[in-house]
Amino acid sequence: MAKKIPPPPSGAAADPSDPAPGAGGEGRFGCAFSRRRNRYHHGDLAQALVTAVRTLVERDGVEKLSISGACRMAGVSSAAPYKHFRDRADILRALCREGFGELREAMATAAAAIPAPGPDRLAALGKAYLAYAEANPGLFGVMFGMKRELHDPEDTRTHEIAHANMLIVIAEVGAALGEDPPGEEAHRLACVLWTFVHGAATLTLDGDYEAAGVEVDTHAMIDLAAHRLVPAR
Repeated sequence: MAKKIPPPPSGAAADPSDPAPGAGGEGRFGCAFSRRRNRYHHGDLAQALVTAVRTLVERDGVEKLSISGACRMAGVSSAAPYKHFRDRADILRALCREGFGELREAMATAAAAIPAPGPDRLAALGKAYLAYAEANPGLFGVMFGMKRELHDPEDTRTHEIAHANMLIVIAEVGAALGEDPPGEEAHRLACVLWTFVHGAATLTLDGDYEAAGVEVDTHAMIDLAAHRLVPAR
């Protein structure tokens, strides 16, 4: 269960362990105070924390993620996480939303570069997906590898943003098949394509191809899969 970030007691006296304003040191939540503590306005404080968490996840892995370390990196006070997030999992859910949004934009841009619906556009989607995973391995692992730990039945935003990526694939498969709106076959083939591309991305990131002594051209594999699943019309 995720560790809660406790709120500062209302009206409570200052904790003697908290440094004076502007001083260096560790606050009650283990987050460093900084002379830059007023650098972030209310509107970008949450993003500053998410950005710091993302940097640490990519550098050290989510297993070693320290929220206090993220506070130090962002230059904010020990109370900063509580202003926007309930706990560690809540911050990671915000990071996932950022990642899923970026992934959707990357796939949409790749699809738009191919003039007509068909297997080439589907392959472009798959290659964009793979490229995003390779460029953001730590974040990709959080997005797809921590669903149980980060599950929150009240958090519909993350689910909607994640599902939007699948909707792009379904729409493009439907267009390639001449289905408008996409029908059952488009949904089925979109799931097959996503399964293949996601599997290739995971095997690549985990080094499983290399460990098995297999040399692969993942782009050629994606081209083959797209053309086999949805032949050009």
